[in-house]
Amino acid sequence: EHVYRNVGRYLPSTMKVKVTVDLSSGLERVPSFNLVVGAKDTVASLKERVATVSLVPFPDQVLSLEQQALPDDALLVGCGVEDGSALVLSAKPSVETLQRQLEELLSSREMSKDELCLLYCYKHGVSVSQVLKALGLRHLEDLLSRKSSIQVSNSRWRLGTDEPLSPAKGDRGDLKPEERSSENQRYVELHSSICSRAFNSKASRALVELVEDLQQILPLNIQQAVKGGSMGKGTATSAGPKLPDAEVVFFLHAANPESLLREKWLPPLLKASADILKSKYQVELMEDCLRLHSLATLRCVTVHFAPAMSLIQTKALLKQNPSCWRLFQCSFVEQRVHFVAKQPGSVKMTIRLLKWWRDQQEWSAPLYEPSDEILELIAIHSAQSKPVDQQQAIARVMALLSNFDEVSVLWSNFYPKAEIWEPLLHQKPLLMDPVISSLNHADPKVFDSRELMRHARCFNFFR
Repeated sequence: EHVYRNVGRYLPSTMKVKVTVDLSSGLERVPSFNLVVGAKDTVASLKERVATVSLVPFPDQVLSLEQQALPDDALLVGCGVEDGSALVLSAKPSVETLQRQLEELLSSREMSKDELCLLYCYKHGVSVSQVLKALGLRHLEDLLSRKSSIQVSNSRWRLGTDEPLSPAKGDRGDLKPEERSSENQRYVELHSSICSRAFNSKASRALVELVEDLQQILPLNIQQAVKGGSMGKGTATSAGPKLPDAEVVFFLHAANPESLLREKWLPPLLKASADILKSKYQVELMEDCLRLHSLATLRCVTVHFAPAMSLIQTKALLKQNPSCWRLFQCSFVEQRVHFVAKQPGSVKMTIRLLKWWRDQQEWSAPLYEPSDEILELIAIHSAQSKPVDQQQAIARVMALLSNFDEVSVLWSNFYPKAEIWEPLLHQKPLLMDPVISSLNHADPKVFDSRELMRHARCFNFFR
């Protein structure tokens, strides 16, 4: 029986502990990391927090201190955990757990083996091959000889139900090389039809002329104008029900940027600017910007105003008010545009195809329609798996979109996890902005993914 050694003496309000995640039986060991816990935290709550910062694929988990297992319902301090304690979270793989996890992925539709392995790695953070090695199995097909409801037919993996599940139409992993080439060519031809160089050149000129006109009309001390949106990022399409969109941020000279509280000066500035522009443009006054509509070549141009300050100053202000990221996001326009614009041409082609596909769907309300940022970031994240062509790239993105409620995307190369606004780490789905560490583009309060998942599971670009 475990001895509660801390009971009856002074307990600190918070403690820093070191946790090591040990995935036994041949799986790689996750580096140790530090967490701050409170006097009221239990063993179960700490295990749940560990799951948010380090994907652990197996539910059979034991948290131990000095090689002694701790009961889930016990307080950490009651188990002898002190400031500086080193704990180990052990998780052991099992054939039954792997089978159950695969069956959950196949519960909605059938798919190829490649897609099944990709989804497993994405959801659980460990590749199928690693788990098989830990279990002493060589091939995924070895599971079929055991008690399992999983079946394989024509290279498609599915559950052994009476009615066939709907296939992922975009994923054709069983195609022969010549068939794959033909399928990919259809995506290339579709892209050529929705991305006209002549139209984009015309739209780019129109945007430059608009920015110059606005700078002449508005009586503001403008230091810099930065173009964003699909035009600035290089991901605009020239076909479909919507024309290209654009964003313009005017950075204004300010004697003391730190003292400028945007909630005070921005509303009157927006109203005054809208009154001036109404004589020439159709202007919509928004809470934090202006929108110019009915332009000849562009669908909509969003106009923002921000004080000219260094990136360090802007990040410092945002860190003080992380919940007010909407007031600051336009200040990062240059960095956010660069993140997308620097992507390879093949990735931007995927993004344009996804935007075109989105525009063909019917969405019951704006809440359900994925934003450009969601499609861009998912495409960039998926491209890390290095698809061989557009057919495979689209199929892999659709696999992620069809399970969007499980998405958890962090950009650890751009800022450490410690900088992420802590409340976001508990959100699902989680699609972090690569520049703003307090912005989740998949926040359930602003985006409902149910219609997106339904469309992704039955998509067809060429219907």
